[in-house]
Amino acid sequence: MFAIDDYEAALELKAKLEAATPFNVRLTKDCCELLKKQGQTLSPDQWYAVDTVAYLGDEGGILVGIQSDPEDEAVNVVSLTHVRIDPEHELAQAVTEYQLQRVRRLKLQNQKGFGSELLSQVKKTKKKKRKKGFG
Repeated sequence: MFAIDDYEAALELKAKLEAATPFNVRLTKDCCELLKKQGQTLSPDQWYAVDTVAYLGDEGGILVGIQSDPEDEAVNVVSLTHVRIDPEHELAQAVTEYQLQRVRRLKLQNQKGFGSELLSQVKKTKKKKRKKGFG
């Protein structure tokens, strides 16, 4: 079994997203269809404000909490991979990279074969700590 997320990078992105709340996202069509089965009526064409960010490790990834109705206290919690962040947002590039990496690794994990085997054998390299100042 291999790690789906780079733990440190995911926590760093989570912290940046928490600091940027509230920010706007759109739900994917798949997410809206799933929520519709649960009795929620959300549109993929509407912007929703994210007010909560959480990280559940490899099992759940980064999750965001959105309110479909400001008067309602109910919050829908969805994976960051099932939303599209405003492309003008300062973290849009980082979110897109996280989404692509997570989806790619989830697909590889669910496949049997050469790619999955290679990915499971990749050893994680430790990132060097950045030194402050010169030198």
